[in-house]
Amino acid sequence: MAPHRETRPLRPPRARKAPASVRLLHGRLAEVSRLLAYRLAMLFKTAHVHRVGNDALRHSFRAFAELCNELQVSLGEVSIQGDVDAVFVGHQRVRPEPLMFDNVKRMLGELHRRGLGGLVVRRPIQHADARLLLQAILRHSSLGIGEGAARINADLRGAGIEGVEVLPHMTLVSEEEGASSLEGDRVASVRETYSSLLVHIRAFHQYPGRVPDLVLERTQAHLRRLVDDVAEQPDLVLAMASYRSPPDYVHLHSVHMAVLSLLVGVALDMPRRSLLDLAGAALYADCGMKRLPPGLVVPEEGLDEEDMALLRTHPRESVREILRHFPLAGTGRDRLVAAFEHHVPVVGQGYPERLEPRPLHIFSRILAVADAHDAFTSDRPGGGTSLTPPEAVARLAARRERFDPVVLQAFLDRLGPYPVGTCLLLSDGSIGVVRASPAAGRDPLRPRLLRAALAGGRPAEWRPLDLSSPARAGVAVRAPVRATLYGIEPWRVLLGGAALDDDPARASQTAQSTAPEET
Repeated sequence: MAPHRETRPLRPPRARKAPASVRLLHGRLAEVSRLLAYRLAMLFKTAHVHRVGNDALRHSFRAFAELCNELQVSLGEVSIQGDVDAVFVGHQRVRPEPLMFDNVKRMLGELHRRGLGGLVVRRPIQHADARLLLQAILRHSSLGIGEGAARINADLRGAGIEGVEVLPHMTLVSEEEGASSLEGDRVASVRETYSSLLVHIRAFHQYPGRVPDLVLERTQAHLRRLVDDVAEQPDLVLAMASYRSPPDYVHLHSVHMAVLSLLVGVALDMPRRSLLDLAGAALYADCGMKRLPPGLVVPEEGLDEEDMALLRTHPRESVREILRHFPLAGTGRDRLVAAFEHHVPVVGQGYPERLEPRPLHIFSRILAVADAHDAFTSDRPGGGTSLTPPEAVARLAARRERFDPVVLQAFLDRLGPYPVGTCLLLSDGSIGVVRASPAAGRDPLRPRLLRAALAGGRPAEWRPLDLSSPARAGVAVRAPVRATLYGIEPWRVLLGGAALDDDPARASQTAQSTAPEET
């Protein structure tokens, strides 16, 4: 009889480990995919510092092309796609590291605003091809979901770029969710930048002696973000700059001067480096106010001649503060000159007196317009009643001899007859707050609004309304009115309703937000 043998349960065959060469290949592809996504994100970011055609970007474009070609040899074609916060290179998801997350998300936002979901490369490329690709994308600041890819691919074919194309918007999430998420991120980003600048300029004024370098460095970082926000989201930034708080007038005035000056700089097509210098000059133009008695800076009642004479010394005091905190080399001189000159008119009397008959610095001429407009529209203790934005625009136009004509016209053209934040009474008895200028080619007197019916003299619910649309021809502007008469804070209405569209069936939301000094 055969001996009994113990039977053991059968085990599934052990999976064979992939050869080391294959594992190495897959690991390399994953690393190159990650680097390629990061390089493209950095190119989008750097393109706001240097013009795309700048030779300083040659290395970055060459590195992008080399990474792309390495993947193309292995995969046949390379696709980079994304939506909201997901990035895929081929079929592999790239999870951004914390330090790169903001750059990657910014890139996705840039693509989304142009109706794109990514790009695909089907042949080896040169750095010149990569440069033309980015130029074609950035040439359009905003395109619809349906037209973005078609328009930009036509530009690529026109430039002789074959085998490279951009892809339409992805559907990882619905278009409504994606647009809402991105819009919410933009609002939060703009509000954070504005609030941070307000906090830091307030800190600058509160330090009795020299301000710590950390405060100055962080302020400079927020100024860089402000430059990007004004270039990409000007109406949102203008909405935030409609915030008013009389006791905080000096600090708000400094931030608003930076915002308004940047609007002019962008309209004059200044390079990003100059825009950053301009923003710094505007932010610190009134920093000498910290050397004056508090009763002069924020007076409880009108000032007499002696007090006014002392108040008019603040440009000189600003020069002293700038000399204390910034070297004269580089941007320090521009800040110093602009602080000294921004109350000197092109012709006529101002302060301080001109030391020599020479042309005013371009920053001084821009700051003069920005300073006057914000002063006209701001409520100040003891400073009288502020003007509505259209009244301020009219006042500037009436005093045009005091300002540089090119700068003033650029400013007036950008704001239009009804600047963002203007409160308008409409022909149907409702109230509206201007959220954006009309589309190009349409009547400038019929802007895009957030509108609310009045119930008991107060707005009940805010809904979008585009007066420039032919479908809205039955509604007209009756007159600009003061927002305070209706208990309206324009900045709160505009930021709360930024994600609403012009579809009445979907646009039903009460604007709510948090005061900027509390964020």
